Amino acid sequence: MARFHPDGNGGQLSHIRYSPYVQPIMYEGVRSVRVDGRIHGIEPLAFHFLLSFSKDNNLRVIPASEILPCSGNQPA
Repeated sequence: MARFHPDGNGGQLSHIRYSPYVQPIMYEGVRSVRVDGRIHGIEPLAFHFLLSFSKDNNLRVIPASEILPCSGNQPA
């Protein structure tokens, strides 16, 4: 998903880059990935890949509307 990262300055950890549309977070104490639904409009195949991956690996998918932005979700 790094392909969808806008250009910017590097830094100490510039080799580790996350797309603004796909971010690692901690959710209810579990390492998780937050996927911005706008990625569907930008790259539908990437969005469908993420959904298929989660289904194939029996991962829980939670609609963003159920996750409060400031409910203790922190970068993983």
